[in-house]
Amino acid sequence: MARGSNAMARGGPRGGRGGRRGMTKKGGQIQLQVELNTDEEWTKFIDREGLIVVDVFSEWCGPCIGMVGNLKKLKLELGSDHLHYAVAKAEGITVLNRFKDRSEPTWMLVAGGRLIKIMMGTDAPRLMRLIQQELHKELKVMAGERERESLDFSEITEEERKQMEYEKRLQREQEEQEAKELAEKIRKAKLRSLKRLAQKLTSNSVIIFFPTVYSESLGCEPALKLLPLYEEASLSVVDQLPFQITKDNLDLVFYESGLELTDAFKKTLTSLECYVTLLQYQPVNPDPEAPPEKEEPLDLGVIEQKTVMVATGNGDCLNPAPKSIAQVYMNTTESGEKELALWTPTSPLSKAAIFQQVFPRRVEALGHVDEKLPPPSYIIIYEATKAPELMETIKENSDIVEKFGFFDSADPATAKLLCKTHEDLLLFGEDQILLSKLVIAMKDTKKDESILLFSQLFPIYISPDPTIGLKEREQFFPFDFDDWEGSVAELKRQRKIAEEQRLRAIREAEAAAAEAAAEEEAQGEGGQEGEGQPEGEGDAPEQKPEA
Repeated sequence: MARGSNAMARGGPRGGRGGRRGMTKKGGQIQLQVELNTDEEWTKFIDREGLIVVDVFSEWCGPCIGMVGNLKKLKLELGSDHLHYAVAKAEGITVLNRFKDRSEPTWMLVAGGRLIKIMMGTDAPRLMRLIQQELHKELKVMAGERERESLDFSEITEEERKQMEYEKRLQREQEEQEAKELAEKIRKAKLRSLKRLAQKLTSNSVIIFFPTVYSESLGCEPALKLLPLYEEASLSVVDQLPFQITKDNLDLVFYESGLELTDAFKKTLTSLECYVTLLQYQPVNPDPEAPPEKEEPLDLGVIEQKTVMVATGNGDCLNPAPKSIAQVYMNTTESGEKELALWTPTSPLSKAAIFQQVFPRRVEALGHVDEKLPPPSYIIIYEATKAPELMETIKENSDIVEKFGFFDSADPATAKLLCKTHEDLLLFGEDQILLSKLVIAMKDTKKDESILLFSQLFPIYISPDPTIGLKEREQFFPFDFDDWEGSVAELKRQRKIAEEQRLRAIREAEAAAAEAAAEEEAQGEGGQEGEGQPEGEGDAPEQKPEA
């Protein structure tokens, strides 16, 4: 063994971290592991005779302290001077750079200045068995009884390959799961948006005439034939225009339509223009001279049924009634397949989807805005009692604070909204305020300063990462949160009722007092009329004449 190595074994440098163990004396105890931070320290240490077990760690997470007890016990049991332990910082040693971003413990077994094996993880029994097996082999190598099997430090071991494959598989599964969750979120957001839009379109319907019955030069004959039928059904034409279906909007135009379009028909739809008629329910006024009555909105689905009956005669676009406009203009291909002449949505959601694609300006005029998926977020929760000092901070950082509110709990699964302002919170009284929480949804800006700013104000909870934060945000602040009033609305209603009852009681008391005063005054005036008359005076009683 080289002199320099003996010197290091007796009292080499301890390194910069107090919690790490080296083969040096400290406080009367022998430290178990030598700390290696540089290429020079590494090169000197791996020249030692015997088996070297190195805990390779990343600076941001440190070495595996939990394994130290097992290593120490094994060292005492084996009692071998040819078993050496070290901890090595991957960032400072060139041959270990590939491990610098890992959090999982990496155990490197070295002998003769070469790599023998690598084990990853915290499986203590497996590591202890591996050390014993490789030490036994190395002792035989030192005795000249066998050849050493080793690798260059730059080579990827079988253990690493398996670990990389495992991590890639995990990452792929995670990405697939995230993509699946995102697709489901998009689907639900789209569905909610269409439901809201459908509520604004209860008096409108749409008919699409396919390219088989429309051309720019010849126009659309079935659209003309339907005009008198619209009037009979109290429908009027609001707009008619050509529209090009594309590969990008095909699925949206026929959203939840139930239509099964052949590839050939899809090709026709995406290469030639359709013709679209926008209809509106227009009830007939029985008395034209009388002022029009206030129109009540139709129920969902009513106008869709009116329209499909007008076009098909039986409510079925796929199999329309004989002599109906839809049936008369239906085309039959050379192969015997039927091609629809027209289609009208029977579902309010399907109609809303078409409306968005064909009449975007009308949708905008209705004030409809599609729901957007929230960006990655953090949830930060404080005791509601801290609200006075937090309100100004929230206002100053409105660019990153998406939503906030006062809830009765910090549990997103059960929390109920109390109110959205500090002024309303004060209505609940001190006992409720002490139990309440201020919940803030903050954008993930990729800047630590944003989180740091709010974390310095002593929150009781911060989301561990944006992925979890987004899920919590969706629980605390769902898509329709802006429409929520919270339980303060009921509290205000009850207080309003109580105040009205109080005022009514006051008015009734005042009225009763006034009535009593009036009666008393009337009685007083009646008594005054008899005062001042001498006794015996006044009207004499009427006497009957004698017979």
